[in-house]
Amino acid sequence: MPPKSTILFLAATQSEGNLIVQNVLGVSQNFWQTHKAFRIFQLSNFPENIAVGVTGMGSSATVGLGSILNLLELDNLSVVGTGFCGGLSKTLRQGDLVCPEKIVVQGKSPLQPTPWLRHQLLKYCPLPVAKTLLTSEDIVSQPTQKAAIHAATEIEAVDMESALWFQYCVDRNISFASIRSVLDTASDHLPLELSQMVNAFGDPSYGRIVARLLQKPVLALTLYKYRPHRLAQLFASQAKVLREWLNAQRNQDADKTHKPTIEGKVDKLTLTNPS
Repeated sequence: MPPKSTILFLAATQSEGNLIVQNVLGVSQNFWQTHKAFRIFQLSNFPENIAVGVTGMGSSATVGLGSILNLLELDNLSVVGTGFCGGLSKTLRQGDLVCPEKIVVQGKSPLQPTPWLRHQLLKYCPLPVAKTLLTSEDIVSQPTQKAAIHAATEIEAVDMESALWFQYCVDRNISFASIRSVLDTASDHLPLELSQMVNAFGDPSYGRIVARLLQKPVLALTLYKYRPHRLAQLFASQAKVLREWLNAQRNQDADKTHKPTIEGKVDKLTLTNPS
């Protein structure tokens, strides 16, 4: 019997990882294995092994992914980068999808995600879908920054992890594709203070939040704008694409074995809960 395939969803922050577990896999109870450099959630009881890994934001992503892959069977592994990004093109609205055919890092040749995996995801994406993504070392927060980058490059969106994830995977002959949802548009200002309120996994420091709010009360409006309920709404299209893609993978072999489908809620799963 051939080995089970493994699907690994990557997220930069814990909140993005929770959106995958809850809104894609339909699991309300989160049993995360937590380590210093990464966090991982695993499911069995499917024809595929399914894992959700949280790598941390920005430069933390490479170390986090390397640690996650040390726990997984690398044969027949597909990696899908998920989460949010910033819009550079004025045509992109909050919640719009980015499924890049080209991931750009400044000063380097463009990276091309695994074509067959990207095309599979695209089948379930509502059009239009942005096709170019910049991975930046620094937070791109100001509308003027976004406009300048777009004018110079015509790149449509920006994140801080996809190229790092992709490069790590391609160096190990692992299939990789990325799908992101626009969080802040080209005209939105994303205050840098937000990044100072959290750690690399996006976990809030309530002491820092209080201190920043005392210094700059207007930040409360930004926190409300990106509250968890709103994030789930902006993630909804991405979650639907990933659910439909997962179901299509198991339906390909429906004549060989019964495969449970994912419809936003999954019952009687076997959860891997490391002690």
